[in-house]
Amino acid sequence: MILIAFDLDDTLFDEVEFLYSAYRQIASVLSTYNETDSEQMYRIMVQDGFDALISHIGLSICQAHGITIGWLVETYRRHTPESLSFREGMEETLQWLSADKDISIGIITDGRVGTQTAKINALGLNRFVKPGNTIISQAIGADKTTPIPFTTMMSAVPQASHYIYIGDNMGKDFVYPKKLGWTTICMAGNGRNIHPQTEHPDSLHDPHYVAADAQRLRCILSELINKQNKQ
Repeated sequence: MILIAFDLDDTLFDEVEFLYSAYRQIASVLSTYNETDSEQMYRIMVQDGFDALISHIGLSICQAHGITIGWLVETYRRHTPESLSFREGMEETLQWLSADKDISIGIITDGRVGTQTAKINALGLNRFVKPGNTIISQAIGADKTTPIPFTTMMSAVPQASHYIYIGDNMGKDFVYPKKLGWTTICMAGNGRNIHPQTEHPDSLHDPHYVAADAQRLRCILSELINKQNKQ
């Protein structure tokens, strides 16, 4: 069996979609407190963020209704999107992998349990990921700057003969899985990443492969799976 684990944000889907969904919900709530329509407030957040929104609404209204930066951030983190869209081709990639009984799919993601679970549910990832194969950093008290998320996954799927991790953050996604013998693949940015990808001068941070898109990812995975099957 091969365990193939994915990062969530900016790997399986564009994290900015979650951000925009939260902005829509916030704008809808705040439209009941002032005369600005929700679409205008949404555009203000997209263009200039929460500080600009508070300035636009006005201090007196914000104070009267408890609208603070803290409230806006918590609403963002806690909101539940009705649905999210996969990055192009990624849902088909998961469908392709899940059809192979010798492959187990997992998720390793940094973030809060509530926020990341809301994203997982909105994407319908339970169709592809077995219970117990999802590792969220807050739940285990360690993020991907440590080996713990990866060793936790290895303990959850000890029967795997090989482990593969697919992420996007060259600053933290690949150092420890490489040290643990995993094969690593970086999904190249598509111009919508919230956190721009940056290259690192040392080879420790470099993935084994870089996939420009889902089609290239499937080619890489197909080669790796065939190689493992021949061993």
